Amino acid sequence: MSEAAASITRGLKLLAERIAALPDALAAEASRPLPSPATWPARPYAVTGAGGSEGPARIFSDRLARAGIPARFVPLSAFAASSPPVTPDHRLVIVSQGLSPNARLALAHRHRVAHCVVITAILPDHEGNERARLLAEATAEGHHVITHGPKREDELLVRILGPTLATLVAVRLSGALLGHPVEVAGLVAAVSRALSAAPGGELAPGAVCGLVVSGDAGARAHGLRWKILEALACGDPPVWDVLQFAHGPLQQYYEQPLTLITLEGNDDAHAELFGRLGQVVPAHHRLVRLKATLPEPLAWFEHDAMLNTLVMRQLERSPRDLVQWPGKGRDQALYAIEQPLEPRSLTTEAKKR
Repeated sequence: MSEAAASITRGLKLLAERIAALPDALAAEASRPLPSPATWPARPYAVTGAGGSEGPARIFSDRLARAGIPARFVPLSAFAASSPPVTPDHRLVIVSQGLSPNARLALAHRHRVAHCVVITAILPDHEGNERARLLAEATAEGHHVITHGPKREDELLVRILGPTLATLVAVRLSGALLGHPVEVAGLVAAVSRALSAAPGGELAPGAVCGLVVSGDAGARAHGLRWKILEALACGDPPVWDVLQFAHGPLQQYYEQPLTLITLEGNDDAHAELFGRLGQVVPAHHRLVRLKATLPEPLAWFEHDAMLNTLVMRQLERSPRDLVQWPGKGRDQALYAIEQPLEPRSLTTEAKKR
């Protein structure tokens, strides 16, 4: 077996193992205790994360905002400035599985806010590595670190377990903050069923792939979109509202190959809309319908599991190297930024000219 073929085989094996481990990982995560946010003073929230961690960060901020709590997602690039858009009254929530350098960029501003919460797989440890020591320092300063599994999920660009477990933390923590604890009974069984069920279709080779949602589900689709982006390398999937599809996307992609993946809930409120979507999609497009059985916010985990299966089967049909991905190692000029950048003076810039 050639080196390239061995790398492809290893990548697919790791992906399959991590997907298979998801139900047990969710069960373990659901049993972990969370801090009691009932004792936290009410504050506006600034929530951040990047890559696979942006999905759970957006879900957390969206759940709070829809309940009337001031909360917004702030891109990590905002923290590269010496004066980021946070105030001494803010609670800063950082989601980062491995506490990446860019996440540490946000954590460097913790002295600017009233309280910081870090959702990560890294355990605080004064005797540990740099990331563990930094979290231990933050904890000693009165900030909170909430850990989830797995401790390591390297080798592949796409991550399966960490973002999903961080989403469970985000859902449970937001529920506790809102005074409506999320009941997770039945979650593991539903995810297991979703993983074992045959997907409701296949992706069209070489086609644009788009996600179709209804209601306010668009804000919760980011992590699912990112999974397709990193695993399949078929572009960044757009997310369209089911009615919005008739107002431009249908016409734009009508003559092109297109796969539409619907993210449908367990109620009948929007079922007819997705049925009508099937009536307008032409025969040369593919429509893959992912139907959850659990109510929100748990329906997301079923969609995530079904999308895992869909991605895995697509890669089995059209393998690609998930270990030696394109551009590997070329990201350091951006990825390695972990301290705010000092603004360069106009004088310095003028001298360069």
